[in-house]
Amino acid sequence: MRYKMALPALYMVIALGAWLDFARLPPDGLANLGLMLVVLPVTALDLALRPASNPGHSIFMPERFGYYGNHAVFFAASVLVVASLLWIVGAAIDRRRNRAG
Repeated sequence: MRYKMALPALYMVIALGAWLDFARLPPDGLANLGLMLVVLPVTALDLALRPASNPGHSIFMPERFGYYGNHAVFFAASVLVVASLLWIVGAAIDRRRNRAG
């Protein structure tokens, strides 16, 4: 098994499921919870970098595309970042397995 392909692919399937779930829900405060959990590293970074004067404002989510558009931009970029990191981790696992075997 090539982990550098399997890890990002599995993550993308999970992310697609989270997006489909989000898209069918009404736009309220809880609808985006699944999205934020799927991209938890980016969400945590966003929470850490928010200004103390406006903690309810996300620095990574735009505010000009409407509710679903804003979330789509944030989620797509975040999924690409996390999938890239998983590809790097998978490549390291593959290298380690090739040296050991």
